[in-house]
Amino acid sequence: MPGETNRLVRSSAVYRPLTATAAMMAYAWLMMGHFSTGFTLQDGPNALGLSFGYGLDEVQQFFAARTKEQLLCYRHFIAIWDSLFTVIYSMMHAAWIAFFFPARRLLLFLPLLHMLLDWIENLCEGFMVDAWLQTRTISENLVCASSWITRCKWTASLLIYATLAAGLWVMVVHSVRRQKTNSLKTPDG
Repeated sequence: MPGETNRLVRSSAVYRPLTATAAMMAYAWLMMGHFSTGFTLQDGPNALGLSFGYGLDEVQQFFAARTKEQLLCYRHFIAIWDSLFTVIYSMMHAAWIAFFFPARRLLLFLPLLHMLLDWIENLCEGFMVDAWLQTRTISENLVCASSWITRCKWTASLLIYATLAAGLWVMVVHSVRRQKTNSLKTPDG
């Protein structure tokens, strides 16, 4: 009976990460897509933080290709909508890590680190937008710092997904072993 109770608690625990995943997907689809239309272009990148780093030329091309209104929209987007998205996907990652590794709460540091890096990245990008709008120039040091933060953010993201993949792998291996053990047991005990 304790095994059945544990299985029931474990199966109901999956609703937290599934709900967080659904919330993240809904937010991405409904909000992020809607609010990014004001600065997206047919050709070229539509956000700096989606690449694994960038240089001064790339940033200048990104900004030069947009009007002042588009850049203000981008600035607003990263300050508000992308920052909220960061919280939502971090909660999703934390829910999955807590599901796969209930005894290893220290791993919850990874989504927190990722969230902080994304916020810092957004702040740096906002500074770059402001500088561009004021002087049509951007400090190479600011671009390098922002690019470095972006690389750190994506590295944290890779660590999170590697952790989740490891958790899924461990869960599958344990499940297969448990099924083999249960199938070897005879009905007589």
